[in-house]
Amino acid sequence: MALAEHLAGSEEAFVERMNRRAAELGMNDTLFLDCSGLSDDAYSSAYDVALMSRELILHHPSIRDYTTIWMDSIRGGQFQLANTNKLVRFYEGATGLKTGS
Repeated sequence: MALAEHLAGSEEAFVERMNRRAAELGMNDTLFLDCSGLSDDAYSSAYDVALMSRELILHHPSIRDYTTIWMDSIRGGQFQLANTNKLVRFYEGATGLKTGS
């Protein structure tokens, strides 16, 4: 929410930008209703998620440096992080971009 407000002035304006960009990418089966994209009435097809993922990887390839990490720690090792996408650990070539939820 803070990022949405910083970039667009409000969540509503940010969501409008999200939907506009989705349309530009040809994501015809996607509707964002909040800045997280997880609203109960929001939707997206697997094809549209693939379009969005392709765009991200093509223009920001370093994203894989983060999304393919299986486990890591922060705060000097005091806190452990685990990727919820188990394919990252077991399937070579997985991008880690979509966890399935």
